[in-house]
Amino acid sequence: MGKTLRSKYDLDTPALLVDLDALEHNIRLMSEYFKTVTSGLRPHVKTHKMPAITRMQIEAGAIGATCQTLGEAEVFAQAGVRGLLITSPIANNEKVRRLVGLSRWADVTITVDSLDVARAISEVAMSAKIRVKASVEMSTIRCGLPAGEQTVSFVKKLTQLGGLEFKGIWTHEAGASADFELGMEPSWEKRRAAHFAALDPFLETKHMLERAGIPVEIFSAGYTATYDMTAEYPEVTDVQAGSYVFMDWPYRELEGLEKFRQALTVLTTVISIPPHQQTKAYTDCGIKNISSENTCDYTLTTFPRVKGPLSDRLEVSGLSEEHGHLEGDVSVLSPGDKLELVPPHCCTVPARYDVAHVTSGDRVVGIWDIAARGKHG
Repeated sequence: MGKTLRSKYDLDTPALLVDLDALEHNIRLMSEYFKTVTSGLRPHVKTHKMPAITRMQIEAGAIGATCQTLGEAEVFAQAGVRGLLITSPIANNEKVRRLVGLSRWADVTITVDSLDVARAISEVAMSAKIRVKASVEMSTIRCGLPAGEQTVSFVKKLTQLGGLEFKGIWTHEAGASADFELGMEPSWEKRRAAHFAALDPFLETKHMLERAGIPVEIFSAGYTATYDMTAEYPEVTDVQAGSYVFMDWPYRELEGLEKFRQALTVLTTVISIPPHQQTKAYTDCGIKNISSENTCDYTLTTFPRVKGPLSDRLEVSGLSEEHGHLEGDVSVLSPGDKLELVPPHCCTVPARYDVAHVTSGDRVVGIWDIAARGKHG
C-alpha cells in the first residue's frame, strides 16, 4: 500500500471493504451476550471465509467454528481453528478420503444423513486406524432427517459402525427458516415463539436418544436472526450465528438486530450517467460483484443499498453482470464518483473477491486474504 495508509476512495473498484470498527463492535456485542448464557457460539465461517476474522471471534470467546464445506474446514483447520462442525454432508469417495486425512490431525465433526455414506466413511477410517466424528442434521426443509424415531433409528445404526464416533445433532431450521414471512417478521416475540415451536421436536429427539443410552454431546442450532433465542432454548450447546459480523441490511430491520453495525460494503465507481435517461446512472458493480438475494428467501430479489448521505436520494434498481443500476437524483453524481453499496446478503459476497480491504474511517488499515474463496466442496 506504499509508505502511508491511503484513503479507501483511492482503491480501484469494485473493491470489497470491511469496516474494522463495525466488525469489532459486532464481535464484542455477541461476545458480551454469550457471557450471560450457558450455550456457546460456533460462528459460521461461510459468511466471511477469512481466518483473520475467526481468530478474532475465538479470542472473544467462540468455542469453534461452523463450516459449510469440507474445503472450508481444511482451510480453517490449517489456520489452527479447533471445534469445526461441517454442515454439508460428505457424499463422494474423493471427499471421504479428504475427510479421513483431515480427521487424522484436525478437530472436525461432519454431518451424515445416509447410512451408505456412513459405511463408506467407516471403512476408510478403520483402514486408516482413526475415528471420524459425526453428527446428524435434523430438518424438514433441508438436508438431514426428520425429528423423532427416524433419526433415533438412524443413529442407533450409525453407532454400530466402526471408525465413527457419534457426537450429536444439529439443526439450522427455526420455524422462521421454513417460512419467509416468519423469517422476516420484525417482532422478536413472534419469531421467538415460532423458533421454540420448531425446536421442540428436535429436543424431544435428543431425549429419545439419551433414553436409548446414546449420549448427545452436541445440540447445535440457530443463526444470526435467532441467536438470542436459540442460546436460551433448553439444552442447546451452541449457536451457529454467522452474518452478525457483517450484518445484512434486511436482518438489521428486525427487532433486536438493529444494534449490530453494517461492516461489509462494496466500493463502486459511477461509470455512466446517460443524459437521455434523466434519473438513471450506472456503476461498475454488478451481479458478479455483489449479491441480489434476500437473507431468508433465496428466490426473492432484493438489491443492495447505497450507504451514506446519498442513501435517501439514490437506490439500486437493478444489477446486470458488470453494472449496478442506480435511480433517483443522479444530478448529485458525476462519472468517476465512488459509492459504497451494502449487500442484502453478506454471506455470498466475500467469495467473489480475493482480498478484503480493511478500513477504519476512510483509511485502509489492512488487507486480509479471503483464504477459503473457491472452497465450495
